[in-house]
Amino acid sequence: MAKLTNRKENHLRFNFDESGSITTSNKLNNRFFIVAGCQTNDPNKVKRVFRKAKVNYLKHHPELELDIKKEIKGSQMPLDFKDYIFTELMKKTDIRFNFIVFDNHNAEEHLRKKPNITFNYIMFLQVHKLIENYEHIYLDLDDRNKAVENLKALEEYLQTKLCAELNKIPDINVQFFDSSQHTLIQIADVFSNHLFRIFKSVAYNQERLGDIELLRKIHDHNVQYCQYFPANKCQCLHLFSK
Repeated sequence: MAKLTNRKENHLRFNFDESGSITTSNKLNNRFFIVAGCQTNDPNKVKRVFRKAKVNYLKHHPELELDIKKEIKGSQMPLDFKDYIFTELMKKTDIRFNFIVFDNHNAEEHLRKKPNITFNYIMFLQVHKLIENYEHIYLDLDDRNKAVENLKALEEYLQTKLCAELNKIPDINVQFFDSSQHTLIQIADVFSNHLFRIFKSVAYNQERLGDIELLRKIHDHNVQYCQYFPANKCQCLHLFSK
C-alpha cells in the first residue's frame, strides 16, 4: 500500500443539499436528481453576506411576504432573488460551488431501485473529484435527505473508498444538520433548487434562458467541479461549462 506523503496539515468542509429523487418513475418531472454543494474558507463572512443580501432584497420586495427570521428555501425564491444572492456572494466572498446530476431515465434500473446505495455512490463520484491535498474532509448534509436510510453508511462507504481503497485522504467525516440552523446548507439548497429548475426544463425540452444565464455567471466565477451521470448520456453539455 502506498504511503501518504506531502500532505498538508489542514482540513476542508463541504456543504451539500439535494433536489429531486432517485426513482424508477419515468415521469418527466422525476427525470433528474441533483446534488449541489458549496465550500468556503471563510464561512462567517459568507454567512454575513448571505443574510445581508436576503435582508436587502426583501426590504425592496415586501410583496413576497417572506420572513427573514425563518429559513427561506430556494423553491420560495424568484429568479432575481437568487441572482442577487449569488452575485453578492461571488462578489464579496470566496465561495465556490459544485454539482452532480443523476439522470434517472438513462441510469441502469438496479441503480434506480436502490436509492440509498446509489446516493452513496453519487457522493463518492463527486467528493473524489473535489478533494485535493488535505488531512481531513468534512461533509455537512441536510438531515432531511430522503436518499439516506442509514446516516453512518455514507461516512463508512466514503472512508472505505477514499481512505482505504484509493488512499486519497486520511480521514473523512459526514455530519447531518437541520438546515434551518446551518447557513451553508441553506445556500446549497438555493443552488440545488436553481439547478433542478433548469434540468426539469431540459426534461421537458424547454429552455429557461434566465436560469441558464445565472448558471453561466456562476460557472464563470465559482464552479469547482460538475458532472453528469451517466456521462455518456449527457445531451446538455452547455450546462456544464462556461
